[in-house]
Amino acid sequence: MIAHKKTLVTRHKDTTLIYKCPYTDGKKDGEEFCINDNGNPIITKFIIGKKVENGNQDK
Repeated sequence: MIAHKKTLVTRHKDTTLIYKCPYTDGKKDGEEFCINDNGNPIITKFIIGKKVENGNQDK
């Protein structure tokens, strides 16, 4: 069995979460959450470091 190193990176501004992304073996793996400059949340999905295109996100 191969052990994978999992890490959750978070950033806060005051007490508000502004960034969260799980990593597996140093690569983004899961949903990346961030707040843009306008205060709107953006969620981007990654699978082992590769961005998953879903067509529903504003660009």
